[in-house]
Amino acid sequence: TGSWGSGIWVRPSDEMVVPPLDGDFDGVPDMDDLCQNTPIGQPVNSSGCAASQLDDDNDGVANNIDIFCPNTAPGMVVDARGCDLIAADAIQIHTQATTCPGEANGRIEISSSLPDYSFAVVFKRPDGVDGYMEQSLIDDMIFEGLTAGKYEISIAIPEIFYEQEFGVTITQPELISGKRYVTDESTKSVSYLVSGSLEYQVIVNGKSEIYSFETVSDQIIELMDIQDDNTVEISGRNDCQGIVRDRFMLNDGPILYPTISSNKVIVVNEIANSKLYVYTNSGKLILEKNLRSTGNHDINISNYPSGLYIVHLISSGKTQTFKIIKQ
Repeated sequence: TGSWGSGIWVRPSDEMVVPPLDGDFDGVPDMDDLCQNTPIGQPVNSSGCAASQLDDDNDGVANNIDIFCPNTAPGMVVDARGCDLIAADAIQIHTQATTCPGEANGRIEISSSLPDYSFAVVFKRPDGVDGYMEQSLIDDMIFEGLTAGKYEISIAIPEIFYEQEFGVTITQPELISGKRYVTDESTKSVSYLVSGSLEYQVIVNGKSEIYSFETVSDQIIELMDIQDDNTVEISGRNDCQGIVRDRFMLNDGPILYPTISSNKVIVVNEIANSKLYVYTNSGKLILEKNLRSTGNHDINISNYPSGLYIVHLISSGKTQTFKIIKQ
């Protein structure tokens, strides 16, 4: 007999059925439930297991979270989503991040230590976008001939829902400028006014020294212990910024070099409005030239016959004589 509500009922014992136990109320009897203690309300499979209780690919991330990468290869280290964990330096960008003025010689290289993946690469240039699907990075991916500007690179591994963004700026350095500023014979020093670079390499009579500054604006470089006859080369941090060359003597007299040449000779004169005359060895005048400015002046002797020539330089009423040999 049994009671129900306010009544009493009677049944034969062979009609009495005791329902099986289901401790977690997931609808699967305990005797068949492979996953006890299923969270209430979560759907289960025929074995009584919810997605939160399963890890089909054995990567340590339950199925309900491991949605994007449900088939992780054995032994792979995964992230919180269950996808392959990619090291921060597994994909690298190498750049030649400067291009010469008026040229396009910037360069970007993409390299990776992940040979087993297929990549999707999006390369955004200042003038457009290039896309590359199923790209291997076993060999470096190279973009060259790039002009100055900003470049954005997106590198994805679609199969594991991985993506990384990179930004690269290719700059165009200024051309350097430089001129002799002050020459002091008493202290054997000379100063140059330079601009255009944060760093300068100065070679004085074959000896090199680096000068660094915080801006590319006008700066003074002072050179000490110079000689009577000096050759100076000033270059910037980048090869394409140009080179400033200068040759001078501490005294006020002009110089001519080389004295033996097959092509040209150079006259260094520090007095403006000078006159230059070139004579053959027999005294015939073959060149007359006005040197209106100071500095270096080229004399082209490539078309002269081989032999000895006399050069007169008249400055401020004084005549300086040189001899040159055309090979």
